[in-house]
Amino acid sequence: MSLSLRRKLYPTSHYRVISAALLFAVFFSATSVSAQYGRTRKEHRGPRAIAVIEFPQGSKDAKTPVKYAPRLIPGIILNSGKYFDADAYMATPVPWAVQPGTVYEAREAGESKGLFTIRKAAADADKNWIATGVWDSAEAIAARAEAKRKAEEAKKAREAALKEQAKDTGPPKLKRGGGPETTKPAAKPVPPAPPATDDDPDRPRMRRGASDEPTGAAKKPEAPEAADPDAPELKRGKAAKDSPLENAPPPAPKQSPVQLSNNKVVAAISDATPDEDRSFLFPWKPEEEKRLTKLMSEMAEAELASGEEGDTTTTGAKARVAKKTALENVQVKAYDPATNNEAVLILTATAPPQRKEGAFNRYVTVVAHVDLDNLPHKLFSSVTDDDHLDTVGILQFVDAVDSDGDGRAEFLFRRIGKYEQKFELYRSYGTQLLKLF
Repeated sequence: MSLSLRRKLYPTSHYRVISAALLFAVFFSATSVSAQYGRTRKEHRGPRAIAVIEFPQGSKDAKTPVKYAPRLIPGIILNSGKYFDADAYMATPVPWAVQPGTVYEAREAGESKGLFTIRKAAADADKNWIATGVWDSAEAIAARAEAKRKAEEAKKAREAALKEQAKDTGPPKLKRGGGPETTKPAAKPVPPAPPATDDDPDRPRMRRGASDEPTGAAKKPEAPEAADPDAPELKRGKAAKDSPLENAPPPAPKQSPVQLSNNKVVAAISDATPDEDRSFLFPWKPEEEKRLTKLMSEMAEAELASGEEGDTTTTGAKARVAKKTALENVQVKAYDPATNNEAVLILTATAPPQRKEGAFNRYVTVVAHVDLDNLPHKLFSSVTDDDHLDTVGILQFVDAVDSDGDGRAEFLFRRIGKYEQKFELYRSYGTQLLKLF
């Protein structure tokens, strides 16, 4: 009995070797996983606002498109390491994320695409906050910078040419006449009389009030109190002064959920800490894109085959009966969120089944991970139709966005329902897709 207790309390050297080996294996595995799926920069606790810049689309008829003013929809805000609904966070009554003067940087798969400066914000009939302002695309900013650079170069060239001309001709000289006559010297100017001083007691004076300033003069405003340096803030500023002055297009009218899902959207970030340009796109070849798009379409058809609406994941997903379903508006995008050469595919599509009542659409979104055999495996799916938009909204994919500034991308979606729209944020870890918000 004593031996067994002794062996249990004081392990032998052989047991120590095994324990050390196991600890080393666990540590090495955790280190490799952290390097593969971990963060590339220190975690950013905020504040960091994520929004969507929407470019509404419309047409007077089937052939004449109408250009509407872009607008910003607040999405999610990160503060103190937690995510909040930006549409209601610190609303007084205007939410913090859409305060006038806030600047958002549009980013597409991690690369800068322009700036949006908020001028004003208001809630629509469904109490969704929408901000309007000045949109300045990256192309316009680059074009103005190039024009400014060329103008400065031309100015320097003119100044250099004038200096060279001065060296050749020398400084300018005055010439005198050759005759014996001499010119009379110019008369000296008479200095002005000195101003009257207050020493003369008999000098008449204007009578003023007790104040040094004239009566009716506007009082200078008092200096505002200094702002708290520790208070968190988003990126703020003014629109560029050299922005082209154009007549702003009209605002878009109220749109249906289907129309909203067809609008072009770009993710945008407002953060006092600047971001580095980093592409989260997965570089695939044309033949690889064609093959994976076909496999993703088959997966989407299988999701639509059951006729059920809602969200499903790899865990607890029901088997669906394979059935051929025609897809329309198929879009498949490939991303490398951790920049470790592991692709995540996202498909969005519609299916217009025929029925007697009239037009009817179904909507599907599928997220899949590509394994080592270059085959996609489903991580998540969402299916809905026109009859269920009040319970299951259309899941519109926005973009891969670095939501916490750590250099790793998350996936931003907008859930468009019959009466409201909300944003959802997901992060992929290999064969798992975790919902962050």
